Amino acid sequence: MKRAVLMCAFLAACGGEKGGGAVQAKVAVDSVPYLSIGTEDGEDAYELHRVFDAALMPDGQVLVSNSGSHELRVFDSTGTFVRSLGRLGQGPMEFGEFSSQALYPRVGQMIVADEGAMRVHALDGALAFTETRRFTLYPETPRPFLRGVAGNGDWLVQAFANGGSIQGDPGQVIGSMYHLMRYDSLGALADTIIQLPSRPRVVNEHEGRIHFPYLPLSSEPVFTLDGDRLVIVSGNAPALQIYSLAGEVVAEYAWNRPRERSVDIWDEFKRRSLATMKGEDSARYAGLYGKQLPLPGFAPMYVSVKGDGTGRLWLERFRMPDETRRTWDLIDTDGTWAGTVSTPPDVTVLRIERGVLVGRARDSLGVERVQLFRVR
Repeated sequence: MKRAVLMCAFLAACGGEKGGGAVQAKVAVDSVPYLSIGTEDGEDAYELHRVFDAALMPDGQVLVSNSGSHELRVFDSTGTFVRSLGRLGQGPMEFGEFSSQALYPRVGQMIVADEGAMRVHALDGALAFTETRRFTLYPETPRPFLRGVAGNGDWLVQAFANGGSIQGDPGQVIGSMYHLMRYDSLGALADTIIQLPSRPRVVNEHEGRIHFPYLPLSSEPVFTLDGDRLVIVSGNAPALQIYSLAGEVVAEYAWNRPRERSVDIWDEFKRRSLATMKGEDSARYAGLYGKQLPLPGFAPMYVSVKGDGTGRLWLERFRMPDETRRTWDLIDTDGTWAGTVSTPPDVTVLRIERGVLVGRARDSLGVERVQLFRVR
């Protein structure tokens, strides 16, 4: 096993001051998109609903996963609508109800998840449909969810223990696990890579009704498949591991960013979280936050990780519920911490590829847009 543990030389340079200050990386994202797709009023093709994913194609076209209409929409490099693929249904190039249509580009191919039907659709490099492939289901294996496609075509699959079912008595904290597994390109299980803990939930009763919110300030590992390497980032510590798809740890990296104790930010988190809620949610969570909860020792550090196709990794920092700007720690190709990068406020980052950030934005009226920003 290759082990590389890299520590920052100076605490302040790694965000050591209170509040997680940081040094700006030698990478920046434009504040204004060079392309924006989506409108409040206009042709139906430009009115987006429940955009789950989007990808920039090598020829400049933009593929948008518009889950609200159970279809994929293709736009040219100027944002002009070209055509659509797919519809609601169970047949070839159709999507099940409430499917999450995640996009997984490969060289000369695009794999599109149809989670509602436990299968994938394959498109060629020209975005023409080629075939539908179904997961092989096993009695002893939980329901599979596609989470990545490797260079050799193998699938990274997430499967929750007990099928993700939740039950318990009021006040109970429920912990669970999930498996990351490798399936072949035809949907057959090859092996299990690793088992990881899911974020714990609380069984909360409010006015006679039960719901299962996450334990406040809890975290879980976050992961991404970057090429043929599986990157797993600790949710509440400045560390990551890189695995091969065979389950071997090939590298480990750590850096010296101090952690915050949950009790030190709990009151502020409650105040800011409740300020974002309305109606029944506000009442339910006010009741939950008023209880004596078993908070974790440390607040989360990271909530997502993405590769940008160059070998660099972007780690999204935890932020308070009302914060709109996202800050990322940038980890260079040799595992060194390279500073922080800010991305535009109110933009959910879908992917970073070929020097472009592809994001989803929603304005105050709820209008959705897919926006592309240059990464300098």
